[in-house]
Amino acid sequence: MDKVTNKDHQEPEKFQKKTSGIILTLLIGLIVVSFMFSGYESIYGKSSSDTVAKVGPYPIKSREFSQEYERQLQFFSQYMNGGNALNNQQIAQFRIQESSLQNLVSKKLALILGDKVGTQPSDEEIKNTIKELPYFKTNEQFDIEKYKVLLAQNRFSPNDFEEEIRTDLKLKKVQSLFETPPLSKNYLADMQKYRAQKANAAALKIERKNIVQKLPISNTEIEAYLSSPDNMKRVEALFNERKVSLGQAELIKARHILLRGAPEEDAKIKAQIEDLATKVTPKNFAELAKKNSQDPESKVKGGDLGFFAKGRMVPEFDEAAFNLKVGTISAPIKTSFGYHLIYVEEKKEAKIAKFEDHKTSIAKESLQLLKTAEVKKLIADIKVEVLTAMEKNDMAKVEKLAQTYGLNFQKSISINRLEGNADLALRTDQLNQIFSADLKSGKALLLDDPESPTVVRVSAATEKVEDKKEENSVESQKKAETMATSRNLQKDVLKSIENSIKVKVFAKFGTEG
Repeated sequence: MDKVTNKDHQEPEKFQKKTSGIILTLLIGLIVVSFMFSGYESIYGKSSSDTVAKVGPYPIKSREFSQEYERQLQFFSQYMNGGNALNNQQIAQFRIQESSLQNLVSKKLALILGDKVGTQPSDEEIKNTIKELPYFKTNEQFDIEKYKVLLAQNRFSPNDFEEEIRTDLKLKKVQSLFETPPLSKNYLADMQKYRAQKANAAALKIERKNIVQKLPISNTEIEAYLSSPDNMKRVEALFNERKVSLGQAELIKARHILLRGAPEEDAKIKAQIEDLATKVTPKNFAELAKKNSQDPESKVKGGDLGFFAKGRMVPEFDEAAFNLKVGTISAPIKTSFGYHLIYVEEKKEAKIAKFEDHKTSIAKESLQLLKTAEVKKLIADIKVEVLTAMEKNDMAKVEKLAQTYGLNFQKSISINRLEGNADLALRTDQLNQIFSADLKSGKALLLDDPESPTVVRVSAATEKVEDKKEENSVESQKKAETMATSRNLQKDVLKSIENSIKVKVFAKFGTEG
């Protein structure tokens, strides 16, 4: 481990140039917090360079993407699906792949900013940070053997892990740059005024990528496309990039009971798990897991770990679980986390994707991407149809168009003049267009954009008048506005960097952006 060695009443647009947008996630958690579940194979498989995307000089590795994707799955499963696993439709609905990638792109943009301003952590900072991590301590002291073992179990070299720590520290330094922007009292008053302005509206976002996917392609066109040897090679190359994600790894659904303790309690814990092994059955496993397991996440679910593939658990756990027959319980298994009893409830056999099963859909996708003129015309036609329908307040027709083309239609939303609407991600000029219009007329407005034009019809506008008794203190307001300004300034700076560099996305996400 050698290396661990102004004027006060400006228009909102002027404020927005400094403060537009919503927070972007910059900080990453330390990888060691999810040791038990690390090593999850990328849903895109591994290209020769093991790279999902590249942001300027910084690659996004398949392992990074898989961990962020898994984190997003767990978050949405917990808070949007009652703790149950998401199905493919929900994964698409919550845009988990896209948000996972965007979070990682934002992280890389922050690293580029850190390079520009010189926020490089020293080797001493990295060393001290690692030594203070509780995962590597024994009896409150840093344990170098434990450090090496845990890294090895999770396929990390010390150099790789120390680079993760370096990245985390650099991101924290970048974050600190935005924490205390100076704000005047007049600024706070104006920000509060504009934040109080809201409009109720119906809105439909016409995203180009959705239109591309709905563009009709005939079987004759597909056959003609595939008849070209060059086109067939392109389709085969795309298939090979996605082969792992198009197939299915062997999966098992299991429960476990975990008992753990200090090293000096090993004999005691072993005796307890052996005693429990004589009592546990498939029928009472969930009940005994709730009573005895010391894994806080799965304990409340009767030890349920859901479905998982090889490589997601630590090696000893993996080997035991995948060698069990369905309906059987393992003998006590020791891992770095303690002693486990494992009950396998279900298995899904691995399915290897076959080129013949996917060549037509990949060829269709390729043809859709080539038809730029047709897509442009279709978007123009949809804009006219939606504008006309909204002018007549014919929301049934708008809803039908949204269903036909897979578009995001919000029948009733609230748009804030300063913050916009999270689902629509409106720009400053688009917000100003909405609030500069005659909001009482019910007129439909086209908020144009090359990739995702939006049509809105405002039904009512309000300006909330705060009750003096309910007003926050000046200090509380200042704190809230400081935080908001920090987030917005952060987004603007990162967006500026994004516009000045090349972001290249590989595999399923498409081409250069």
